[in-house]
Amino acid sequence: MSRSGGLLVGLGLFVASVSAGREWVRFTVRDPVLGLDARGATGYTVAPALSACGLVALAAVLVILLTRRRARISGLVVLAVSAVWAAWLIVGAVGDPVASAEAALTAPGAGGTAAQVVQSSATPWPWVCAAGTVLLLAGVVWLVWSWAVVQRAGRTAGSSASSAAPSPGGAAPSSEAERARRSNHDAWRDLSDGKDPTD
Repeated sequence: MSRSGGLLVGLGLFVASVSAGREWVRFTVRDPVLGLDARGATGYTVAPALSACGLVALAAVLVILLTRRRARISGLVVLAVSAVWAAWLIVGAVGDPVASAEAALTAPGAGGTAAQVVQSSATPWPWVCAAGTVLLLAGVVWLVWSWAVVQRAGRTAGSSASSAAPSPGGAAPSSEAERARRSNHDAWRDLSDGKDPTD
């Protein structure tokens, strides 16, 4: 695996996973008992699918590291899909922070749904997570490109080696013994075809 591509993938995964655990949405709710209450929600609370997305990406990285050829290509595809999936979740969270806050209120352990969201705004952390997914995608593109370059170089070396090797029937006899061998071979072939080689 290319060192630069692997570094980009690892950095992207680290940035995305750390920033997803930070506070993505700050919102104010009106609680029937407590009145107005300021709260916050992390990325994993706002978009619970982010944890599954991270696990899929981690599994794809393990496949890329531990396998070769077709399985590695499959791992790269899965890694790219998980990065796009994470980016889609980020856009959904930032695009509608009120819906994200309501999702945080209905999340398990949030303490009920009696509170009503009054105001909500997104923090910079979703954009940091988006930068991590961009790094992840850049690493995937780098790995695909480096793999394609290595494959092309292997094919070029193989074709040059085969073109440098002499063809069995096109080369001139290199010695008297080789000419005699070919003459005997031609005579036996004529006999097999029913021709008299002495004519």
